[in-house]
Amino acid sequence: MKKILALILALCMMVVVVTACGPSSDNNNRAPAGGGNSAPAGGGDNSAPASGGDLSKDIVGKWVSKIDFSKFIVEEIQKDFPGFNTKFELSMTMEFKADGTAIISFDENEFFDALGRLIDEIIPLALQMAAEEAGMSVDELLSLFEQELGVSFEDFMIDALAEEFTVELIEEMLVGLIDAGYYKIEDDKLFFSNIAGAYYDDDYSVITISGNNLTLVSTTDTVFNEMFTLPLVFSRAK
Repeated sequence: MKKILALILALCMMVVVVTACGPSSDNNNRAPAGGGNSAPAGGGDNSAPASGGDLSKDIVGKWVSKIDFSKFIVEEIQKDFPGFNTKFELSMTMEFKADGTAIISFDENEFFDALGRLIDEIIPLALQMAAEEAGMSVDELLSLFEQELGVSFEDFMIDALAEEFTVELIEEMLVGLIDAGYYKIEDDKLFFSNIAGAYYDDDYSVITISGNNLTLVSTTDTVFNEMFTLPLVFSRAK
């Protein structure tokens, strides 16, 4: 039981971490050294063909994309529950304003809906594994569970989840689904930071804009590179 709850909480925090990282920044919370930008990292050239327009103007507005966490989540959960295979997609919105501020957020309703589907699949798998280890059927295990604890498994899970998902934790998750900061555009590079003016030459995403599509071509952000396959395409919100 503790393993199930730990997995669920870990996945919740994973989404929060991705939001905090934004489209580019391993270094959102570091202060600028010496009052300026850091030196380039010296890695490969991540540039992409120019979009042909003025990105600093074209980027203003809201952009939305479905971000698929499934690959990462399935791989992690299948280590303990081999039969798990649930999609976990969330709508990510990037809003860039003309004053240089930006907001990155995930849809909270989709987040909790996806979390509910994840829980709905994990619990039966855990029950089946426990029953097989005990050499009995799931129905026999549930009956024994109720006899021993005097409460149904369903009621037990409701109480356990309510104990873990406190009001404070849920509020923290909701806050974590939104990240506000600052951005700037240089050529085809998008820089994002939680600190005004704290941009670094080795911390950026390469983007292109064509019509109503914004493409995140590449990023120096290690979290994004580990979790997602680029490019990611965002559509301009109406």
